[in-house]
Amino acid sequence: MGIGLGFENSQSLKNNNPKIDYYITTTENDTKPIQLIGTTSSYLFYLEKDNNHVQISPIRNIKLLEALSKEERKAMNKKQSSD
Repeated sequence: MGIGLGFENSQSLKNNNPKIDYYITTTENDTKPIQLIGTTSSYLFYLEKDNNHVQISPIRNIKLLEALSKEERKAMNKKQSSD
């Protein structure tokens, strides 16, 4: 991640408008669209739609992390900005 992404992430937080780029599925089979902010060897940091708080989840609680295709990201974020 570069400096530009830090600015983009801060704008997502400020405007409560995350740019959805992944789906995560937890070990409880709960799937949700997210904007992935970062990872460490133990944790995922992300934003959820309509929630301007950074979520932190232990990687062991994540069953699946699925990247959206370019077309899916475009459709998801277009739909989100029209809500």
